[in-house]
Amino acid sequence: MAALSVCAPLQTVHASTSPLDGVGRVVYCGGPSWYCPGQVLTTTKGDDVVVLVVGSQPWVGPDLSIVDTAGLAFTQRAHLTNLGVWEFYARTESPLASDNFTVYSRGGLICPYCFQVLAVHGVSSRVFDSSPRFPLTVPSCPPFSCSASIGTVNHDFVIVTTAIGDSPDCVIPSGFTTLRSNGYYEVDYQIVGPTQTNLVFTCTGTEPISIVVDAISFHGSA
Repeated sequence: MAALSVCAPLQTVHASTSPLDGVGRVVYCGGPSWYCPGQVLTTTKGDDVVVLVVGSQPWVGPDLSIVDTAGLAFTQRAHLTNLGVWEFYARTESPLASDNFTVYSRGGLICPYCFQVLAVHGVSSRVFDSSPRFPLTVPSCPPFSCSASIGTVNHDFVIVTTAIGDSPDCVIPSGFTTLRSNGYYEVDYQIVGPTQTNLVFTCTGTEPISIVVDAISFHGSA
């Protein structure tokens, strides 16, 4: 397996009011990080939505399977065939204690920097924003700059995955935070409280290939 670019450190949101309940970290295996088996996720609450995004990698095959030690049942939410971007989700019943995630493709293990797992708390029973535009996809971007017109969102956790094809990080709009970027794909998010109209995500300063946007809804949450 080819070595990947060095990743920027994962960001952790510390504010107690944040719905982000956990971010996966790479398991240290004693060798080069790109050969380590997976990511570990610990959460503090139950009834979270766990999102797993597989980023753009040229060696990732079309058929993926997810295995985690807690036995969560994942559903595929989105897939772009252009260099391979996937989104899966599952719902927890109780907090996760060092839940170990691995992803397989064509019978082989996918490197832990090829995917990202995170947990969001306080999500509505329907999980995602009810607008039919989600998940929003931009399957083919123009060179050097790509935008996704998200539109109106209200009380959502907006998550954006951008395939960037072995290039620098995106320059992103104010209000978005980068959760993961490894030179092949980037995951950014924004927690939207009051209604925002005409929300747009733009990736510049690199070579975007495609974008997937989704919105996790807090409407009707417990």
